[in-house]
Amino acid sequence: MQRRQFLQSLAQSRLLANPLGRRGLLGLGLLGATAGRAMAQNAACTCGNCPDCLQGGNTTPPAVAFYYGARIPVDDLRAFDWVVLEPQYALAQDTKMVSVLGPDTLALAYVSVGEVTADRPYYADMPKAWLPTSNAAWGSRVIDQTAAGWPQFLRERIVKPLWDAGFRAFFLDTLDSYQLLAKSPQARQLQAQALAETLRGLVAAYPGIRLMLNRGFELVDATLAPSILAVAAESLYRGWNQAETTYVEVKTDDREWLLARFGEMRSQFKLPGIAIDYCAPQDRASARQTAQQIAAQGLIPWVADPTLESLGVGTVELVPRRVLLLHSCEQGDSPELQAQSAHLYGAMPLEYLGLVPEYRYVGAPAITEPLAGRYAAVVLYPDDGKIPLDIRTLLKRAKAESVPVAVLGYADLDVLDDLGEHVGEPLNAPIKVQRQPGTPNGEVIPLISPQDTVQLTASAGSQVWLRATGGDGRIMDGAAITPWGGYALGGFGVFNLPGNTGTRWSVEPIEFFRAALRVGADPMPDITTRTGRRAFFVHFDGDGWPNACDQPGSPLACEVLVTEFLEKYKVPTLASVIIGRNQPRRSVSQTGRPVAEMGQAHVRPALGGSRQPHLVASIQLGCSERDPQPRQRNQKLPLRQLPAAAQLHLQHQEQCGRRCAVHRRQALPARQEMQHDSLARRLQSAR
Repeated sequence: MQRRQFLQSLAQSRLLANPLGRRGLLGLGLLGATAGRAMAQNAACTCGNCPDCLQGGNTTPPAVAFYYGARIPVDDLRAFDWVVLEPQYALAQDTKMVSVLGPDTLALAYVSVGEVTADRPYYADMPKAWLPTSNAAWGSRVIDQTAAGWPQFLRERIVKPLWDAGFRAFFLDTLDSYQLLAKSPQARQLQAQALAETLRGLVAAYPGIRLMLNRGFELVDATLAPSILAVAAESLYRGWNQAETTYVEVKTDDREWLLARFGEMRSQFKLPGIAIDYCAPQDRASARQTAQQIAAQGLIPWVADPTLESLGVGTVELVPRRVLLLHSCEQGDSPELQAQSAHLYGAMPLEYLGLVPEYRYVGAPAITEPLAGRYAAVVLYPDDGKIPLDIRTLLKRAKAESVPVAVLGYADLDVLDDLGEHVGEPLNAPIKVQRQPGTPNGEVIPLISPQDTVQLTASAGSQVWLRATGGDGRIMDGAAITPWGGYALGGFGVFNLPGNTGTRWSVEPIEFFRAALRVGADPMPDITTRTGRRAFFVHFDGDGWPNACDQPGSPLACEVLVTEFLEKYKVPTLASVIIGRNQPRRSVSQTGRPVAEMGQAHVRPALGGSRQPHLVASIQLGCSERDPQPRQRNQKLPLRQLPAAAQLHLQHQEQCGRRCAVHRRQALPARQEMQHDSLARRLQSAR
């Protein structure tokens, strides 16, 4: 798929050269020679039933992710081939989650077959006789697989709603939990036989269903294998002890047993194996190392936190580009956000660096899932000092997970205390601010008043950019790059000029964010363009196109624009030109030469602004795309000669009228209402 190919071009993974492919594993030597030969032999399979054949002959192992969190990062997960989701959260976020992820990403619904927790909506309807014992470590009840009625309950109450929601593949968990219930070999054999029959019942009831098993090796046979995508198991190298809430190293004997079972699945049924291991979210180096070890065994890796709520490391490791941008706009994502410093000053340098701002109000419910792997950084840029406790906790968690943090604006200085900086009392006048040697220049040296200062010395290992010195010799490091990120407080970041005459950056913003957020030299796309390629072009608004210019001889503004700019600078230029609005009635032919210049190879008409929806310069200038020659203003154009956008505009007006909420997002003031009516009449007359 296009997005996946695009991601491959970005050197996404430090683990694999080709982040999606078996070839990448072999190319970097991450697979042993034996595993590589085994995979090469499997690649030639034409049985029509194994996962390779079911993938249309694609011999590249799928990139697999497991994400059980509530806030599902859909765009990120599209980089994977198979994604296991907690359906309760997935369908709550989007009832069409399966199709939203598709068609190139297969969504698998998590289903626990061996245990059930009280928070499941169907728990209350399960007879207590089906749940004879518990798994205290996970707070769940173990299901008796021999209970009459359980297979039907699984099919109709658990799987059917998910099937109806679009899921066609299911990750079946806790398949070995019956061993907590059955203590003798005979009892375990009865449980396993009943469970295998239950799975066959699923296959019979839902033609085309695909299953991924978590363990359950003993359940796989020739009748079930064609419906199984892969067999997974947890804790090959590193695991999680839920009872003691600690990470553990897997014993060699346990690992050898698992590898033998994976080998049986591969040799007997040609089923790929998936190893799910656990590392602390902040320990990405350990996660990468573990993924390498798993890949070297010929298995598909996924290494993440124990709750599987983070974007971990697998065949694909995404380089996070999303930045959590915390602001003070209580209305959230609304027009009011445009006036917030986080948007006015923070968004542009972040986007220039190839980062994606994810706006979030500081008073919104706290984010609980791990930040590492999902966010490149956290930026706190409030316009007032009200920072809730959960945001301060989030910033400390970001620091603990080695996610860079930048603090700007007028934040509560207790935030810096939380991050390891020590804040004292205000400085005494007079205040002198100096830029430190070897640091990038900003636009101004700010004027800082004593009430906007505190005694603050940047922590060890920091690089100070701006330092204020008080009359008593005490200092305030107002802008610095620190071991945890960086900060530029108040006017040390953006300085308001006296008399509200404008603002200036006290630090060089792009270099500040580059240093504070640890942005490397990796190639980054321009996230504001559709293809991700950076585009250099010039755009001008020509509202005064036919006006007389304030120069000797009163030349037309359009003549000056053409001779002084368009003819001199052959750079891609987009032109939005509107005439006939509050201009003297004159023939467009009076500006014939400038209009003709619009046809130059490097000049193209652009869409009008929000007040002129769907209009392009070629329409407003009275010339069509097919006929670049100027026309008289009142001369009609055939509808077929109008650009597609203008045709849609007319058709939309016919269908619902100009008062449609889609056509006009909000009521217009009286003058603009008249202009809109006039515009509509001119467009209608163009027929």
